[in-house]
Amino acid sequence: MDRRRTRSRRAVALVTGASSGIGQACAEELARAGLVVFGTSRRPRRIDVLVNNAGIALEGALEETAIGEFKDVVETNLFGTVRMMQAVLPIMRKQRGGRIVNMDR
Repeated sequence: MDRRRTRSRRAVALVTGASSGIGQACAEELARAGLVVFGTSRRPRRIDVLVNNAGIALEGALEETAIGEFKDVVETNLFGTVRMMQAVLPIMRKQRGGRIVNMDR
């Protein structure tokens, strides 16, 4: 790890399979080394907060916007938000708590 980089900005690691085994051990070791670690899992055990912030926008006149471009915006901004909530709500309901924040553009 380049120490000069961590002084100005902490390095970021994304670890797949971070809920157990080697993935969990890697995530823990990277965090101990000072990296910001994000982990993924096929079977998440605990999610307390979801911040839906991903989104795209179009610029220009509506009459000049192709339907396909508009569909991409709706797919990302609406259906992407719904898919994320569908993924975390069963976990939040099971643990009887959690928060969802949907950012608006």
